[in-house]
Amino acid sequence: MERDFTAMNNLEKSAVVITKILARLAETGLQGSTLQQTSLDLDDELRVFFPVCFKWLQSEGLVRAANVKEFFNNDLAAVNPVLTARGFQMLGQELEFRGKTTNLEMALKDAARDSISVSSVGDFLGGLLGGFTKSLGSG
Repeated sequence: MERDFTAMNNLEKSAVVITKILARLAETGLQGSTLQQTSLDLDDELRVFFPVCFKWLQSEGLVRAANVKEFFNNDLAAVNPVLTARGFQMLGQELEFRGKTTNLEMALKDAARDSISVSSVGDFLGGLLGGFTKSLGSG
C-alpha cells in the first residue's frame, strides 16, 4: 500500500526522512559507504528534505561523515556516514511508541519498514527527540 506523503506536513515529512537516515546508519554500522537520497529510496515528496535532515542530524552531533558534498538538485552525498557515540547512545534510549515501551533502534526498524501509519510519524519524531533530550537532561 502506497503512502500519501502529499497529505503530510513538513515536520512529518522531515520525521520520515530522519527515520530513514538513522535506520540506514544503524543498519550499516561503521562500514564505509556513501549516503544519498537515492540510497534511501525516497518518494518524490520527501527528496527535498534529505539534505537539510542529514545536516540537522550532523549539527546535533548524532551523525558524522568524512566528507559531505551538496549538489544543486537538492541532493547531498555523505561519504562514510556513521552514527556518532551520541547517536549510538540515542539508539538504546527507551521511549513510548505505539502504546508500549521500546528502544529507539527497534522503533527505527519498524519505521524504516514503513509499518507505521502516516498519523504516527509526528508522534514518533516527538518521542524520539523528547525522550532523548529528556534523558540527556537527567543524566
